Amino acid sequence: MRRTTPILLGLLLAGTSAVLIAPAQARAAAAPISASLSSQLPTLTSSVPVFVHGTDITTARRAVANAGLTLITTWNRIGVAVARGTAAQITAVRTQAGVTYVEGDQPIKLHMSTSNLATRGEQTRAGLRDSQGRPVDGRGVSAAIIDTGVDGTHPFFRNADGTSAVKLNLKNICGPLTDLELALPVPNDSCFLDLTAVNDTDTLSVGGHGTHVAGTVGGRDTLLSDGTRLHGAAPGATLISLSVGAGLSIFGADSALNWVLEHHQNPCAGCPPIKM
Repeated sequence: MRRTTPILLGLLLAGTSAVLIAPAQARAAAAPISASLSSQLPTLTSSVPVFVHGTDITTARRAVANAGLTLITTWNRIGVAVARGTAAQITAVRTQAGVTYVEGDQPIKLHMSTSNLATRGEQTRAGLRDSQGRPVDGRGVSAAIIDTGVDGTHPFFRNADGTSAVKLNLKNICGPLTDLELALPVPNDSCFLDLTAVNDTDTLSVGGHGTHVAGTVGGRDTLLSDGTRLHGAAPGATLISLSVGAGLSIFGADSALNWVLEHHQNPCAGCPPIKM
């Protein structure tokens, strides 16, 4: 009996310690936060927009509500709830169940590389054929251009029949919503204004960057006055433009990406599915 007493006492103490430690271990770990948002929190005196990533959109919305954030809109297909809140609320949402990442809005840095080296578009068109013996040039698919906008009237997008390769030209008008105190969420689709009739949504203040990118992707065969021949990587593709303005930010990019995911099978009448 003398030998078993210390053992029993030790087991009882170990069990007590396990009970005391368990609640601390059960506490949800804080979800990762973007570096830019993290640097703002210590000195933040007002509310700012945040993107709450969840395991699914229901989880993200619940986390926003539980933390007291104001819901602005949702990107259902990527499980993100766009909200606005104070430093305390942003800190609180990180520990809500199912939250995987909390991100702040910030400008996107643009990088460039030589398109011919990056895409090998000419090499593909010259050397590969599809099942019908036609050059592989993007025909039969649509390419979504998420950028500053596209001037669909540019000669580089003129098809042989005179129509434009840009079949749908949308402009996001909801960027400023992240700066407003809104009580109700805004459907993402309503953020995009259809300007296909005008077919020019590019932002000249940034030098027509979106038009340039669209040309890199799907510019048609064009002969310049000096004899130079040009075309994009996929000169047979249908182009879908989603303009998010000059101040390209995470809000605009993710809003447009969500639109593409929701409409990729049928982006517009007569348009093939978006696969690029």
